[in-house]
Amino acid sequence: MLITKIKLTIQNNNKEKGTFDVIVSDVFSPKGVKTVQVPIWSDKDGQDDIIWYNGNRQTDGTYKVSVKASDHKNSTGKYHIHLY
Repeated sequence: MLITKIKLTIQNNNKEKGTFDVIVSDVFSPKGVKTVQVPIWSDKDGQDDIIWYNGNRQTDGTYKVSVKASDHKNSTGKYHIHLY
């Protein structure tokens, strides 16, 4: 069994523009990583605004997802972020 400690970090949180970035780091698999999928939805009204994002691999080995509230019904407040 392979146990890893993947880290999710929120950066560039701009409340005025309604944008933020999710940075996924410490991703490792002995067979390599083909894709990092990040489903995100706002707390308001459940998963009615869920979007599955594909992480964009950065030169430092992390993966980045840029999120806009306008893609999530302009919801403010808590967002749920998962990783697959």
